[in-house]
Amino acid sequence: MDTTIIQHENAHNQLIYKHEAKTLDNRAELIVRAAQKVVLFKDAKHFNTYGPGRHLLSEELSTPQPRGILAFFKNLFKGKVDESTHEYCDIYFVNEMGNMTIHFKTEHPVVVEDPKLGLFLDVSCGGQFAVKVENINQYMTKFNGAMTAFDNNAFLKRFQRKITSIVNEKIVKTVQEEKIGFLELALHTEKIGKEVERALMPHLNEYGFSLSDFFIESLRVDPESYKKLVAMKQDSIMNETRVKDLRHQHEEMGRAKALIRREEGYTYQEERQFDILEGLTRRVEEKEDLFKQIIDEKTSEQFGNTLTQKIQTMSDESLDKDSTTKVSTKTDKRNTIICPECQTTNLKKTKLCVECGHALQPSPN
Repeated sequence: MDTTIIQHENAHNQLIYKHEAKTLDNRAELIVRAAQKVVLFKDAKHFNTYGPGRHLLSEELSTPQPRGILAFFKNLFKGKVDESTHEYCDIYFVNEMGNMTIHFKTEHPVVVEDPKLGLFLDVSCGGQFAVKVENINQYMTKFNGAMTAFDNNAFLKRFQRKITSIVNEKIVKTVQEEKIGFLELALHTEKIGKEVERALMPHLNEYGFSLSDFFIESLRVDPESYKKLVAMKQDSIMNETRVKDLRHQHEEMGRAKALIRREEGYTYQEERQFDILEGLTRRVEEKEDLFKQIIDEKTSEQFGNTLTQKIQTMSDESLDKDSTTKVSTKTDKRNTIICPECQTTNLKKTKLCVECGHALQPSPN
């Protein structure tokens, strides 16, 4: 009978491949290529593992301790291997080439509040990481050998949601803790990648995979958020330019004034006094402008009327106190004289009325 050859050429993106052969006989030949290993399962239990090489069932049984596939069939068939015997088992080819690179994109964006611009942005990201099959038994326990080939697409289909959840969580956490905007987030992608790797590793270990070199390569915002971001950035640049221009104009004016003062013979101290006086004047003017903006017309009118009344009252009181000729109604009548012209009370010693200037005559009484 013809020899049955069992082999598989791994595709570059395959992690695990389940061979289509379901039965083996004692004339089967197993070919395991470099960067491969073959794992056999019987009744859903791990039976044996084979490394690179050709494993022939026709090896001599006289070997004290049979190795390779010969030992497997000797234990499997519990009899002579030179007879044509058939047995059912599952054959898995595992890619041992090393860590396989997988590219990813987050399944949905995460809403991030930019603390510096005050915008809510929908942020997505993409990157890559490396995986390797570490424990085929755990893989079989979780997936029960249902898939013929477990490649990059199958990996992402199974773990995409978990990857997106952890990546989005770490992006929001970084923005909140570091208090950075979206434009600065790209400077923290290495840190975010390491945190995602640490958080995702235990989950993948449960399925028999190891994880390494998790990198975030790109950060994106939705088109509408990007337009707002660009507009605000342009406004910020324009404002900075205006401030620089005003500062430059102020410096030029200061140098021109200083030059004029030196030509006119002012000393340094006098120049400084001029600068201080100009600064005070400018501040007073700024405060007056602010005061006028805050007070509306009605408030201003009421304030003005009240202020006028107070000033008039204070003026009247001052005049009463400063006058040496006027007297109050409480003054002793024996020391006063009433003006016959205007009836104003005056001191007796006053010769002319303080109100109308009429000559005063002493009363006959």
